[in-house]
Amino acid sequence: MKKMRNIFAAAMALVMAATMAGCTTQQAPETEQTNTAQTEEPNMRTVLQLGASRYEVSFRVPSDLAEYLSLTTFPEDTAAANILFTKGDQDGNIGRLVIYDAAEYDALKNENLPLETEILRDEENGVVLAYNGPQDSVFEPGTEEANLVQQYQNAAQDILGSLKLEKISGLPAEPNMDTVLQLGEQRYAISFSVPDNLVEYLSFEPYSEYDNAATIQFKKGDKVGNIGSIVLYTTSEYDDLKIQEVPLETEVLRDEEKGFVLAYAGMQDSVFEPGTEEADLVLQYHNALADVLKTIKVEKSA
Repeated sequence: MKKMRNIFAAAMALVMAATMAGCTTQQAPETEQTNTAQTEEPNMRTVLQLGASRYEVSFRVPSDLAEYLSLTTFPEDTAAANILFTKGDQDGNIGRLVIYDAAEYDALKNENLPLETEILRDEENGVVLAYNGPQDSVFEPGTEEANLVQQYQNAAQDILGSLKLEKISGLPAEPNMDTVLQLGEQRYAISFSVPDNLVEYLSFEPYSEYDNAATIQFKKGDKVGNIGSIVLYTTSEYDDLKIQEVPLETEVLRDEEKGFVLAYAGMQDSVFEPGTEEADLVLQYHNALADVLKTIKVEKSA
């Protein structure tokens, strides 16, 4: 059972201050679920990614507001989503959800930096889901749009109380990609982990049987593209090339005793048409890359 605690009452001090001045709200015990938003199924969902892990975030908004609300995510910031209100040609962001590494969130909070308010903390996976509402009126006061946003703000306590966070994919405990590369007379087994929801689309093969380099290839149906490469160098060769300012893959591992450097290069441009399913899956891989590279292992092979 995941240890997750709901602390949405703190967020309400920010979200409802402008609209509920003079009104005191008392938090119900966590075991008591009396509002509709908490007891009915979520009607808003999105997926956020933090490193190699992906999380489904879901919550419930009043049914008469649901048609005007959507969740917008960003390719350049996969850990965040905006809550967008749209009615006709009028639209505006009325909230923002962000996933943080819990230790990073706590460190930022200790530095008194401006932060979204913590709503959920998943102790098992070490993440925090935080929320920030609008600071000013999004629409002209008195308009139908402003009145609907006011309804959202009035329901914010129930909405935040219905938030759920579920991890849906991540790195497996054991490597799920491996191959053998040759450096001089020595062969090395190279292994690493990729997110479990991507492994079916990825392969890791040397360019030739006795090569010191391998490509990471993405394939889905008839869509194929190289999305990364791993190269083994002797330490002296890599350092000499670096001194000569020859374009090189980025050093990931160095073993002075065994005399090798493992280096990695990713793609420079999008392999697939932006907005396609293939492009989205490749983007997930690249957003997970920092965590993926930490799992690389190199062992001598017969």
